[in-house]
Formats: sequence, structure tokens, C-alpha cells
Amino acid sequence: MVSTQLNIHPFRWLDDDSFLVEMKLSDAQENSIYRIQENRYREVVNKQSDLIVRFTLAGMITFVNQAYCNFFHKTAEQLIGRPILEQIHEQDTGIFQQHIKQISIQQPSRQSQNRLIDGLGRIRTVRWLDRGIFEGTDLVEIQGEGQDISDSVSEQILKQTMEQRYRVLVEEMQGVVYVLHAETMMVIYMSPQIEKFSGYSQEDVYKDPLLWFTKIHPDDVSDVVTAFKKRKTEASDEIIEFRFIHKDGHIVWVQDRGAKIVADDGTLFLQGIMIDISASQIARQKMEKYSELGKMINDFSLALMTVETNDWEPLMNTILKEMGLLLAVDRSYLLMIDYEQGVINNTHEWCADGIFSSMKDFQNRPVDEFKWWFPRLSIDGKIIIDDLNSLLPEEGNIREMLESQSVQSILIVAMKRKDHFYGCLGFDSVVSQKSWDQEIVLLLRMFSDMLMSTYERINPGKS
Repeated sequence: MVSTQLNIHPFRWLDDDSFLVEMKLSDAQENSIYRIQENRYREVVNKQSDLIVRFTLAGMITFVNQAYCNFFHKTAEQLIGRPILEQIHEQDTGIFQQHIKQISIQQPSRQSQNRLIDGLGRIRTVRWLDRGIFEGTDLVEIQGEGQDISDSVSEQILKQTMEQRYRVLVEEMQGVVYVLHAETMMVIYMSPQIEKFSGYSQEDVYKDPLLWFTKIHPDDVSDVVTAFKKRKTEASDEIIEFRFIHKDGHIVWVQDRGAKIVADDGTLFLQGIMIDISASQIARQKMEKYSELGKMINDFSLALMTVETNDWEPLMNTILKEMGLLLAVDRSYLLMIDYEQGVINNTHEWCADGIFSSMKDFQNRPVDEFKWWFPRLSIDGKIIIDDLNSLLPEEGNIREMLESQSVQSILIVAMKRKDHFYGCLGFDSVVSQKSWDQEIVLLLRMFSDMLMSTYERINPGKS
């Protein structure tokens, strides 16, 4: 009776998977063993550039090819019979041992990667394809074929390190760094600062890549689109400024600088950085308003120097209108005290479109109704209420008076000489709450002195 036993030994030849087949034929009378000559097998594997090593389940090396010897700068005699763990980096030995345990008849080959210490003492990374060598169903040895991938791994690590450093740099910057697809304007990347900048998180932006674009102030969209088109076609690095609507509704002034970048496949992107310049923009706007108000007061002061009684009323109407528009209030007025009658009258008033007049409600109002106002005007020359909620409970009658006029914020500037009151200038904000800068208040107090001097001149002896 003849029996046949096949043992298959895998290896690679010219980048192809190959097999060394060992066939044993035996019968009752004679055992004949036909084996491919071992020296031929060695000749084949020694011509390969890949590292080839064979070792027992106990980890003892039984065969190495020339490439393996060259890698470690040792002869085959120096390597065979030594533990394979001697060449593996100590931090990778545990992973290697777990990997070997998983090779079986059901899973005869597995890939792995570990670090070796070569003959020059360098740490190299090798990718392995390990195959089991079986006698029947019993695993007896393992043959590994390895490729040194250290250069590509180093390049990848360097790339990852540079990307990580770039990301850290980007995420520590004060501005918002972004990358947009140039054709669709969809967000590819937005740095985490976007949340502090706009109130919207990175996740919000990534869920809706056009969200940021829809939050540009409608009056500025056209300018932004034009600037981005120039960046795409003309390689422009023009700095643009626009307004962005924050999640809570307030306006953020943005300065944007960027350029186009072209990917390896030709895809065009726009990369840039947005900086919140609201503080400087607001400061600039304030300076412009201070300058404009100062010029207005100077022009009106010249008119007041020559005004006569008959021209007082039309001039005051013009003054209240121009100041109301410049200060962006809803109602401006002049209250004058008639000490002979003991009353206060609203003598002149301007109202913005859609704002009702309060003039008729402030005619012949007894001075006693304003006892709360006079001490404060006497001390500071002004009363500022930005928010009616700041009034104390015992000041409820003051709140009722202001609410009856739909006032949300108010500024009163006294016209007085020492402790004598002539009246006051008033500015109401009805549509929304408003705060007043001290520089504006100072200019208005100076102007109220001019009004008082003019009033004394055209009304001699009247107090």
C-alpha cells in the first residue's frame, strides 16, 4: 500500500508567492523520499532582497537568507541557533509573541510589523509576512519574509509630526484659520477658535459647511464674494473687512487675509485667517463720531453766536434733529423751566420716523414732579439710565414716567449756572437700549453751556 505525505513550505520569489513542496512516498516494502534539494532552495531564497528567517515555536532561528545576514552584519552561523527575540526591539517583543501565537492551520499566514536593531545599532521598522510550516496539521516552524520600511515610516512620522505641530500652531493662534473649497465655498477646515469668534462650534460648521457664509452681513456679502473671486483668479492677497453676525445677534467686525492653494490633483482651495477687529473698529467708529459731533457743535456754536429771538425756534429744531440722527437716538428734546409758573415745558422736540411725540405730555408739568431729577443734575450735570431695570424699587414713579413714553434708555444733560437750572437737553432711546460714552456726554455738556449762554443773551433778565 502506498501512502503520500505533502509538506508545503511557502516563500517569495521575485515578488510572487511561491511554495517549496516536499513529497514523501512510502509503501510497505520500501520508503522512497523525494525532496527538492536543500541547496537549490537556499540558492533561490538567497537571491531575494527581502529578509527571510525561519524559526521554531520556541523562537530559535533555524534558517536565514543572505539579505537577513547583511541586515544584521552577521554570518548565518552567528545567527542560526540564536533566539529570534535578540534582534527584536524590547518594546515590541510582547506584540511579536502574541502575533506568533495566532498562526494556526486555520490561519496559516499573518502580517505584522515590528522594530529591529540592525548591525549598525539603528532601529529599523520591518513589515513581515509570517507563514506557518506544518507537518500534517502540526505547526513546527514559522518562516518570516520582511521588508525594511523604515524610510517610509520615518517620512510618515515626520509628516504626522509636522501636521501635529501645524495644528497646534493654528489652534493657538488668536484668529480663525480656515480652508474652503474654492468652487463651492464649502468649509474643509475651520479652527476651534470659530466658537469664541462666532458662537458656533466646529461641529456646527462641519454639519453645515455653508453656515459661516450665510452669517456674513447681507450688506457685505457682495464685497466678500468679489474678494474671494480675485483670490482664485489673480492670486490676490488683498485684506478685506466685513461684518459677521454672531450667534447671539451682535455684529463682529472681521479682518480676513488669505490666498489660494492648489492640491496635487489640481483642486483649488482658499486658505486664510479671520481676525476679530471689533474693538479697533468700534474705537475707530467712536473717534469718527466724536469728530463728527465736535464739528457739528462747532458749526452750531457759530450759529448760536448770532441767533436772534425770532430764529431761536427753527435753529433749536434743526439742532435737535441733527444731533438725534448723529447720536442714533429716537427722540431728542429741550425742557425749559418756567419759574414764574413753577412748571416745566417741552419747548422743542424731534422724533425719528415711527416714534410718537411726548411733547404734549410735558406741558405745564409741576416742577415738584421732578424733585428726583434736580439733585442728580446738580451734582453731575447729567443723568444716564442705560437700563430701566437699574432703577431701585423706591424709584418706581420714575420708571412709570419713562415707560409711559416707551423709553428704554435716557440721557439728560443739564443747562445750569451754578445751582440755577434753566432746563435740560434730553435724548431717548425707544427702540432698544443704548449706552453713552463719556466723551459724547462731555461734548453735549459743553454744548448745553453754549445753549444756556445764548438763551441768557436773547432773554435778558429772565431766570
